[in-house]
Order: sequence, then C-alpha cells, then structure tokens
Amino acid sequence: MTSEEQARERSKAIWDRMAAGWTEQGDVLSPVAGPVGKWMIDRLAPEPGQTILELAAGPGETGLLAAERLGPDGRLISTDFAPAMVETARRLASSRGIATSSSARWTPSR
Repeated sequence: MTSEEQARERSKAIWDRMAAGWTEQGDVLSPVAGPVGKWMIDRLAPEPGQTILELAAGPGETGLLAAERLGPDGRLISTDFAPAMVETARRLASSRGIATSSSARWTPSR
C-alpha cells in the first residue's frame, strides 16, 4: 500500500469514528453548523425537481436542507468516503422523512 493509500485509510478510519459522535452530539453541533449550511443552501437556491450532488457530505445535514426544497421529483445524492458517515446521513434522512435523498460511499482517486 502506498503512503497516499495509507493516509486515505487513516483518514477514513478517523471519520468513521467521528460519525458516532456526530450522531450523539447532533443537538450541540447542529446549532453551530446549521446557520452556515442554511446560508449555503439559500445561495444555491435549489428548486423542485432538481438533482443536487453533495460531496464529502459527512452526516448530510446541509444536503438535507436542500432536499427539503427539491420536492418529490427532486433528488439529493449525498456522498462521503467514510462508510459510517454515509450511514449516519441515511439515518438522518429517514428520521426526517426525506425520500428524495440517496447516500453513497465515494472513494477518491487520482
């Protein structure tokens, strides 16, 4: 394994471990990160029926703000390279009743 691959695996392991904390501390983290995410989505101005791609989504909170505006014909594709973050985003979408969201693991490469 190359040093770049080793670094990627270490980073993925760190973010996988952080996913649990993000879920457990959501009530603390959301008020801090939420206004920035809302600002970004307001500037993006998603419209019903559009498809939005969110890269390096983490727990997916920003993308889910966009998904709320996409309506039943829109689609959010939320990606992250840490499988635990992808699962966190899936659970969050489900808990909010957002059916326009799909999450996928993204493996960065050159």
